[in-house]
Amino acid sequence: ESLSRTSRMSSDYLKKASLSKKIDYSCCSGLVYTSCEMQGWRKSMEDAIICQEISDGVHLFAVLDGHGGPEVAHYVAQMLPKEILLEPYFKL
Repeated sequence: ESLSRTSRMSSDYLKKASLSKKIDYSCCSGLVYTSCEMQGWRKSMEDAIICQEISDGVHLFAVLDGHGGPEVAHYVAQMLPKEILLEPYFKL
């Protein structure tokens, strides 16, 4: 009983889901896009998005799920465009 009570107290979840949505309308090199995020049950937003022109005429759009924390999603959002450009099979 005390273990389950302790686990609930240190949980990363809210008592009630946050259903408010953040909607972003933006433009990336002439392409108009919309993104929408909702926090849900987590105490903070853990996801990240990529909306970026990574090369002339090539755009990368991605939704990265935080899976229990924002660190990896934000790291991947920062590094993925660079890593794609370094990939030998990625040639324009």
